[in-house]
Amino acid sequence: MVYKVEKINNDLYVSEFQVEKKDCMELLENSTYIVRKYLHQHKAIAKLNSSSVNTLRTVTRIGKGNMPHVFTHFIKEGKFNEVKDNTFIGGVVVPVNENGYGYLG
Repeated sequence: MVYKVEKINNDLYVSEFQVEKKDCMELLENSTYIVRKYLHQHKAIAKLNSSSVNTLRTVTRIGKGNMPHVFTHFIKEGKFNEVKDNTFIGGVVVPVNENGYGYLG
């Protein structure tokens, strides 16, 4: 699960629901969570989908002579109004060629 925690005018919100600080702290202390600072992506890549963090990914492998080899590049973006980019919930993966252009098929 992904939750967005925000502090707005001294009020604490978790996924747009207002919560008491003590309840939030108790939840975090008694569970296993990864808390990360909010990431602001570049406006050009946010145009793909502003609700999720869209990523350009490069897949590499170690080849002959222990040298890295680029296998492929692709852009992952989330489904509209989702914070996650998982393909099984509607996220999209688009291959990118060596010139930086997305292509399908």
